[in-house]
Amino acid sequence: MMKALKRIAAISFLLTCSIHDVGEPIFIFLFMYLIEFFNSFGYQNAGIEWGLGILSVVVLGTLYLFRISNKFSDRFFTLFYIISLFAYLLTSTGILDQSNYRNISIWFVVPFLVFIVSSIMVIKKSFKKAN
Repeated sequence: MMKALKRIAAISFLLTCSIHDVGEPIFIFLFMYLIEFFNSFGYQNAGIEWGLGILSVVVLGTLYLFRISNKFSDRFFTLFYIISLFAYLLTSTGILDQSNYRNISIWFVVPFLVFIVSSIMVIKKSFKKAN
């Protein structure tokens, strides 16, 4: 059950669309930043900053660690992974900017709520094992 919830949380995180004028899913942005990051070593830079490429590597690493943390002793790390993914989701989707609220669509709401609910269930189940 725990692996399925983590898989659902990870997929819904990647499928959450931003509410900027260009409402692309998170995985498109991560892929684009990674390609630009690795292309900047040998080719012309397309204007995406290095920080975004490094951030995408960190986010993908956090997703990977979130998926493989299955031991009871990893419950605080799991909580940290979920909080960091949630913080990235808040900043990258544009939900903190009120001028973007007119762009909210079902492609943002459903994956965002699925990520929140499945993450809460993962936290609840990982801390429930303690008793």
